[in-house]
Amino acid sequence: MKQLREQCDKYLNQAVYFLYKTNSTIKIEYSKTDLYFPDDKCPRDIYNITLIRGNRKYTFTFGNSLRDSGFYVQIGRTKHPLPYNLLNSKNLRNYIKNHIDYNFIYSIDKIHYPVAPTAYDILACLEKYDYESFEDFCSQLGYDTDSRNAERIYNACKDQYLHLISLYNEEEMEMLKDIQ
Repeated sequence: MKQLREQCDKYLNQAVYFLYKTNSTIKIEYSKTDLYFPDDKCPRDIYNITLIRGNRKYTFTFGNSLRDSGFYVQIGRTKHPLPYNLLNSKNLRNYIKNHIDYNFIYSIDKIHYPVAPTAYDILACLEKYDYESFEDFCSQLGYDTDSRNAERIYNACKDQYLHLISLYNEEEMEMLKDIQ
């Protein structure tokens, strides 16, 4: 367990170092819980992310992992969503008691609190490569060139890459590529 924690710290430190070295900041704001990816079957927490460097900014949305998403109380196999405005509220127990289960003290299995993404989670997911063409993109990532979905993903990746190179030079993009 200690080794896993040290590995996680190493990755987070790598992301924090990148932000420090490039004089960048990252703003992470919860937006909503909803379906994010086209094939999502479960809602996840969606965040508005802003990378800031000097007077330049790049804002985009980020779909968090399902494991870290959601604010709910679980009773048996049933998950009851909780309002996010109660996240740090002293009224949470009363809300559960009055709106979900009066005898909650005896039947509650767990309360799941959301975990916001870290700088590492976000920076590791950014598109750091410039593909020469749609065909090159499909070839390298295993997409079908006849797929409209692949074309949509390619365009989103290309757009993200263009935003990143407007913030960072070649050397800094190489540093960003090391965050995986």
